[in-house]
Amino acid sequence: MKKIILSLLFCLVASPALATTYWFAASGGDTSCHASATDPGAGNYRNISGAQTAIPCLAAGDTAIFKAGTYNIWFTNPLISGSSPSAPTTMQCEASRTCILKPVGGGASGNVIILSSARANLAFKNFKCDLTSLTSTEKNCWRTSDGQSFTGILVDGFESTGGTSAMIVADGVNGATFSNNLL
Repeated sequence: MKKIILSLLFCLVASPALATTYWFAASGGDTSCHASATDPGAGNYRNISGAQTAIPCLAAGDTAIFKAGTYNIWFTNPLISGSSPSAPTTMQCEASRTCILKPVGGGASGNVIILSSARANLAFKNFKCDLTSLTSTEKNCWRTSDGQSFTGILVDGFESTGGTSAMIVADGVNGATFSNNLL
């Protein structure tokens, strides 16, 4: 009996944590974190808008799925580093380019998503950046900062409109993949 209990305890301790999926909406949700492998349904999404220094709820390797809609938002370091290259922390729109990131005013110095401190193993998927309402002279959908270390970054399925440049990747980015983007 002791061997069975010890074996079960070892399995629980030795097992890696499973990634969790959280759901977000521009409106119609609440302030709770809603973890669900499948769409939890209307009213069960966390609202997200404005300036975000991090997407709430996420741990390394988790996924944030955004429902279709227009988000008056900009992000600085929205994701923590992923667990590994095969388990990135992910920010994605549920359907290709139906989530519009449209900050108002100056945004984060004219950037919708900016990585300003070292990160690894991140994935950004299927968003549309509408930069037409930004008042900054520099308008970018996605940007990294100089002098930081970024590895294993995926930017896939983005579209950018109304910007001065779509994506700026500074020094220090290794292993970045940009695919299926409309710039």
